[in-house]
Amino acid sequence: MCQRIAASLAVLLTLGANHGFAQEKPPVAETPTKKVPSGAVALVNGQPITRAEYHARLLQKHRGAAEMESVFSQLTNNHLILQEMKRRKIEISDADVEKKFQSLSDQVKAQSQGKTTLEAEMERTGVSMSEFRSQLRYLVGLEALARADFGIAAAEAVPSEKLNLWLAEKRGKATIQKENLPDGVALAVNAEPVYDDEAAQALEKSIGKAECRATVNELIGMHLVQARMREQSITVSPDDVDAEVEVRRKQFAKNPRFAGVDFAQFLQATRQQTLEQMKADEEFRAQVGLKKLVLKQNDAAALEKYFEDNKDLYGPLTRASHILIVASDAGPNGAKPPRTFDEGKAEIEKVQSELQAGGDFATLAKNRSEDTSRAQGGDVGYFPPKGMMDEAFAAAATKLEIGAVSAPVRSSAGWHLIKVTDRKPLPPFAEVRDEVIASLARKLYKEIVGKAEITVEP
Repeated sequence: MCQRIAASLAVLLTLGANHGFAQEKPPVAETPTKKVPSGAVALVNGQPITRAEYHARLLQKHRGAAEMESVFSQLTNNHLILQEMKRRKIEISDADVEKKFQSLSDQVKAQSQGKTTLEAEMERTGVSMSEFRSQLRYLVGLEALARADFGIAAAEAVPSEKLNLWLAEKRGKATIQKENLPDGVALAVNAEPVYDDEAAQALEKSIGKAECRATVNELIGMHLVQARMREQSITVSPDDVDAEVEVRRKQFAKNPRFAGVDFAQFLQATRQQTLEQMKADEEFRAQVGLKKLVLKQNDAAALEKYFEDNKDLYGPLTRASHILIVASDAGPNGAKPPRTFDEGKAEIEKVQSELQAGGDFATLAKNRSEDTSRAQGGDVGYFPPKGMMDEAFAAAATKLEIGAVSAPVRSSAGWHLIKVTDRKPLPPFAEVRDEVIASLARKLYKEIVGKAEITVEP
């Protein structure tokens, strides 16, 4: 594809191509015996989870993240174009859109010498044809505006540089508000509201179906736990919230991956929330409530018995470092993954050869590993035989002697080389009481979900 066509498509795509229940819970089991009502995304024990609630949660989770900023940029561009078209009374007809579509389609075929088509390019970039045609209307409008402002003749093509310049100039003069907005408004462009529904729908296209479904599951879990809390007259006080924050802060401090990282910075990076926002978050408070349900059902003796019956979840502890080469069976939305497991195995074997030739494990981890632990030379800290790490990873590490390095190990994340650096005996119950409560909370959550009647919108 020639550079000019590629640049036009890039401008079009710029316009709009578009520690919680979701992470640690078991998959929500559906019992689709009832139809999800209009305006809802799920039905949980007969109670709907509304689309407005889902959209608000989706935006809350991603606010401040790169994908949300990209969506806001797209929406800002679209609204600036629409505002200016309305001001100048410029209208784009279906025939105008179809003409542009055919023009781009012919150019792609000609410049690629028939080797690709516009449809193939859209499929490759993950943009549906209906979405493309919808966004094409903005591009046609943008071209009309840029043509008028830069004095470009009707017979001439509008260079992508001029399109980008027009947008940059308008954005520079625009008033764009992202904070302190009314409920239901995600963004304001020159005081014109961009509602949650529009922003969330654009975000859905950006993040993919799996992440959207994870958010629905998160809401399902939150609703189920809150319902059980009401049944058991469980409430969450500010002291309960503060106590849970301290538990998480201590767990965070023990993890070598986060050495030198401030807890508040960690929350901002992983949850897109400040500490105070997390404390007020409904899902976080439901997690606190779930632990209170556990404590209501289990006295000290029951907690200790669970520990005795499930010691593999708590120790003995192995400390290890690893080098990870990421691989998967499929990429986002079923696309080809960046690296298949066969390709990953070939790559990890190259790293293994460097180790066997005398390479330093920590240095190779820093330079070659694709896990965040590379900053610590691959150190992932201490973990028990079960429950914390990938099953295959933990099993391989548990069998190694201190100082030994494993053969390549396949896990759900890809391929690892594992080096065991230390071991500790099973800690006493008092040291892992919080972890025991967390284990029982996950167990209780699974029971609550298993008994629920859940229908999710297709």
